[in-house]
Amino acid sequence: MRNKKAFTMLELVFILVILGILAAVAIPKISASRDDAKLVALKSDINTLKTAFPAYFLAQGQGTFTTAITLSSANWNLGDYALTSKLQDSNQNPCISAKLLDANSTLATTPQSVQFLEFSTQTTGNANGDTCAKLIESIGLNSTLKIPLLSNSIVF
Repeated sequence: MRNKKAFTMLELVFILVILGILAAVAIPKISASRDDAKLVALKSDINTLKTAFPAYFLAQGQGTFTTAITLSSANWNLGDYALTSKLQDSNQNPCISAKLLDANSTLATTPQSVQFLEFSTQTTGNANGDTCAKLIESIGLNSTLKIPLLSNSIVF
């Protein structure tokens, strides 16, 4: 009789079990890394909005989101006077939104009417530690933030 070298059925089952365990551990880690990358990108974009947009506006005297800055359409639903993050909470609400407001604190309709930049967060807090909660905590935005863009819109 020839001596054949091959894996037994039991050895193959053990290999499959080990691969299954490794996959069960690795897949959630990869998903968490992707969410963390989105979180870092959004945090960077928000900091850019807070600093670069007011600077652009002071230099130009008017503007819209699309003319003043470049944001990734992979992370944002972009509009001239409003934008929302594509990252959503468990209730499908955007994690954060930004609006350009006029003197009456309503959504601006022309570049000349823009007076304020407003940031707001999701309407319902989620205590499950989801990515939105991490984003809101990391940028320190627990309530609406309204930034005056023109010197005559600053109230003391």
